Amino acid sequence: TPNLMAIHPTESLSTNLDAIELALLNQVRSKSSSFFRETNRFSYLQHQVAECVAEVQTLRSGLGNIKERTVTDVELIPIMDRKRGELRLLAAVLDEVQDVVEVKGSVAGLIAAGDYVGAVAAIRNARTLLRGDRKKRRKKGRRR
Repeated sequence: TPNLMAIHPTESLSTNLDAIELALLNQVRSKSSSFFRETNRFSYLQHQVAECVAEVQTLRSGLGNIKERTVTDVELIPIMDRKRGELRLLAAVLDEVQDVVEVKGSVAGLIAAGDYVGAVAAIRNARTLLRGDRKKRRKKGRRR
């Protein structure tokens, strides 16, 4: 019968299997220590990332508190600007009212002193003030 499979001596096969077994054992030993070392590093990195995430959340919360205390809402800026303009107009009207009151008080004194021309000029000035004609008032040298 033809020899389909050649049988090698068992000693060389045993020697080769022992060498392979020792090589595999050395590989497993070297890889397993590397595996455990990397597992420890990975655990450390996970811990570091968790601490960083917590710190970022704390910082965001702190920034939110600072923003609430220091930044005016953008929507309030046009409203506050309009109010400032309205206050300026009100101040101008109050100045004019004060000027009219001063002229009114001076008319009685001018009439009592007999200065009828001065009293008429003061009355005209008061009428100019009441009309709000600022140009004529400035020409006469009066303050706004």
